[in-house]
Amino acid sequence: MEVLEDEYAIGLDLGTTFSCIGVYRNGGVEIIPNKKGEKTTPSIVIFTEDSNILVGEDTTDFLVKNYDSCIYEVKRLIGREFKDKNLQEEIKKLPFKIIQSNGGKSSEVEIKTNKGTKKYSPIVILCLIIKHMIKNAENYLNRKITKLVITVPAYFNESQRNSTILAAKLAGLKVLEIINEPTAAALSYGFDKKQDINEKILVFDLGGGTFDVSILSVKKDNYNNDKNKEKDKNNKNYISFEVKGISGDTNLGGEDFDNELVDYILEKAKCNKKEIKNDKKAMKQLKISCENVKKILSSSMKTILRIQNFYNNEDIIENITRKEFEDKCEHLFNKLEVSLKEALKNAKLNEEDIHEILLVGGSTKIPKVKKLIRNFFKNSKINDTINPDEAVAFGATLRAEKILHNRDDVISNLHLLDSTPLSLGTNIKNCSKDENIKNEGDIMSVIINLLYS
Repeated sequence: MEVLEDEYAIGLDLGTTFSCIGVYRNGGVEIIPNKKGEKTTPSIVIFTEDSNILVGEDTTDFLVKNYDSCIYEVKRLIGREFKDKNLQEEIKKLPFKIIQSNGGKSSEVEIKTNKGTKKYSPIVILCLIIKHMIKNAENYLNRKITKLVITVPAYFNESQRNSTILAAKLAGLKVLEIINEPTAAALSYGFDKKQDINEKILVFDLGGGTFDVSILSVKKDNYNNDKNKEKDKNNKNYISFEVKGISGDTNLGGEDFDNELVDYILEKAKCNKKEIKNDKKAMKQLKISCENVKKILSSSMKTILRIQNFYNNEDIIENITRKEFEDKCEHLFNKLEVSLKEALKNAKLNEEDIHEILLVGGSTKIPKVKKLIRNFFKNSKINDTINPDEAVAFGATLRAEKILHNRDDVISNLHLLDSTPLSLGTNIKNCSKDENIKNEGDIMSVIINLLYS
């Protein structure tokens, strides 16, 4: 495979449920298809009984057969201690076994095959997904890839970000930068803008496993930095992106809507929930069917869920309407609204200050989500012209080109000022004489507080 000094810029949207990768060439971003010609690839790893490892699009025909060794949503596990309450909630929902390791400071996935029991850390699973995405890109480009920009949810903490970088390093890659997913999507929005811009945009990023809201100030004006003053004094195409406020939920996404639908179908069919939930194969079939129902209800008002030989050789056939789905998921829609209010508060803005809403992530295709946004931002434009599944990878690729080459006129005039979602500090030993306080572990002394806290 060809290795050139002048490398292609690569951006990877490493998603909870689907991943997407892009390359910058011929003056623009190109989203790279996988072996099946699809622009998005399942973030899934399957360990077969004979110890083969299937990744991405290679897993689609084996999801039900290998139900208890089908590893997905690993992004929700990475960088979290085993005792983390959010991780414990995830463990209850996932069909594969998750055990504690390193004295409870981290977790591992336990897989049983014909060749014995094996344990894999979430970092290793994520590494396999990254390697697969890079291999597809290398085959497509006939070019060795060694560097890339990777996206993460805006609310990822330092441990989660570092774990993502480590996964890429294990894959033999250098991470040029970790960029927040909604910020990357905003870059795709501003790319090659012709008209003057001076507005506030809100990026509403609802993916398969995480939810992010970011508010950015986007401006097109002269670049007045002294170093570039002479070069840019006649340049009216300088675009700056400044993150003003963020909010979100790293445990809210399309998977949660699927899970609500699973519970509702079991209730409606009057099934023995406890028995069926112990049948991992039946649950995997139901989960896949409910995901399909959710997608159909985005364009239809009702549909039918059918599974042959679902449980004890009995079929399941249930009618489901969009209203039933929306009613069952009402508490999840309410969470979205809470995050919108929090992002505005953090940015010190009101609803009427937002000029445009940028929809990102496959779950924004749910009609109720768009309705919620329209009701919340009555005078703002909703921009759904950008492909919600590709926008994050698109922006990450632009950022990679900026870092690596910065030679295209449009790229050189894209400037980004991101923000940290969490306060930064240092570890202080917990010397409390109160045993309850001491058992909580060491204390963080805040050095850099949130700009908008």
